[in-house]
Amino acid sequence: MERVKTMEFITIKKYLSGNFDRDINYGELKKLKAIEVDQDLKFLPIINNYFLLERYRTEGYKIIPIRRISKSDYNFRNDFPRRVMVEMTGRCNLTCRMCPRKEMKRPLVDMDKELYKKIIDELDKHGIDAFWFFHFGESILHPNWKELVNYVGGKKRLGITWFSTNGVKFNEEAIDFVLNSGITFLNYSLHGTNEKTYSFVSPKENYSIVRGHLEMILQKKKELRRGPIIHIQMIDQEGTFHNIDEFLETFYRTGEILSVISLEYTGMVENKDYGLKRKRPLLRKCNRILRGDCFVDCSGFVKLCDADYDSRRAIGNLKDNTLYELWNSPKRKEVYDLNKKGRIFELECCRDCVDFDL
Repeated sequence: MERVKTMEFITIKKYLSGNFDRDINYGELKKLKAIEVDQDLKFLPIINNYFLLERYRTEGYKIIPIRRISKSDYNFRNDFPRRVMVEMTGRCNLTCRMCPRKEMKRPLVDMDKELYKKIIDELDKHGIDAFWFFHFGESILHPNWKELVNYVGGKKRLGITWFSTNGVKFNEEAIDFVLNSGITFLNYSLHGTNEKTYSFVSPKENYSIVRGHLEMILQKKKELRRGPIIHIQMIDQEGTFHNIDEFLETFYRTGEILSVISLEYTGMVENKDYGLKRKRPLLRKCNRILRGDCFVDCSGFVKLCDADYDSRRAIGNLKDNTLYELWNSPKRKEVYDLNKKGRIFELECCRDCVDFDL
């Protein structure tokens, strides 16, 4: 069966010179094997990589799929998470079609900045592979977002760091701050290359603003020659999938990562039909649990999966316990052991999940 993939692409000219004129076709590209690169997007000098790159050069591909590889000291660690998302705020200035926030019952508030810093301190103490400043919500709506970004920037053991924005409030002041921060990746959501496609997901009035802010940061980064790697994202979903080829064609010359995200939260009514079109492997193990992913919502609740968007199956709260204590608790151990044995389907909350292999 075809596995559901979240794909990242980059111009082949980042690694080779030459003329490349093959028409961009997402359906074709998603079937290609990815070139392996490090977190700085540098080509990894391994035999299979050279063979793949030569093949893609010969066949004239303008863009190629990449897979970022993390050389981690924590790959075999089980007593603490390896990748952590901490939701700075649950508030957002948009309600996008595919987002489950319209169904959420949990409080959507700003996390107390002292709790946020306390969590950061513990993560830095143990060390992790990657840290996300967000989960759901638009982080720049938090009144102390710049202070918290700077606080993270002062730590040494948080691995790569990710910031995300929907672009509406991402004005020149915010852009200048991010370009001069220590953020590794900026995830920028763009739902289409035109107002009509964008409006399937979000209000059309925002399109020119979001597109303008993206063009601004791309230009400023080019001039400054510094700043985070920009991860320009589009979601493969009903109403937008027809625009993916144009999206890739429009932005591949920037040299930044272009990302096509498989539709998540397919249990929602608006997403269900499109999700059912995907071929599914047998549910035995969840990639999020295999990766040691951890999600902390704006109220401090700790979850093992972002599909639990309402935090109904949280394993505890960081106001009451340390993350180390919760990660080694019976609640978390039960899930981990079932997943290790290939029996994750025995959990009622996981049995019908269709996002487990993203």
